[in-house]
Amino acid sequence: MTRRIERPFAETVIVDGENVSLAREGEPVRRFPLSRAPELRGVLASFGALLAGDAGALRKAYAMTVDGDAGTWRMVLAPLDAKLRKRVNTIAVDGAGDQPRCFEVRQADGGMSVMLVGAAAAADVTDTSAAALAARCAGRPPG
Repeated sequence: MTRRIERPFAETVIVDGENVSLAREGEPVRRFPLSRAPELRGVLASFGALLAGDAGALRKAYAMTVDGDAGTWRMVLAPLDAKLRKRVNTIAVDGAGDQPRCFEVRQADGGMSVMLVGAAAAADVTDTSAAALAARCAGRPPG
């Protein structure tokens, strides 16, 4: 898996098996084992299980709630593993039909990251406020 961030800074994260490399603009590339980033492992596991349609795998690792309908939906995953809960409060996935639009990770320290995928990532993101990202994830025009 490769994740590229363009704003507010340029960063590329590559996960290859159990190895992670992180390249930020103007800094040397950092390499570390995936075991040092449990929140990343959690996101990868939820992303993979979701794309595979494996609700059983999701239920083994997370307390899961789903709201909405086939038009638009939101799934919230709360880690069952105590070690992961020290780093991640929830992973929320917004989607439409059978396609995820956004992955939102709320960290135990209060931080949050949003990964736009598919249609939600198709257009340039100029407004990165929480409200604008929530609207994009829900499939509504921002504003």
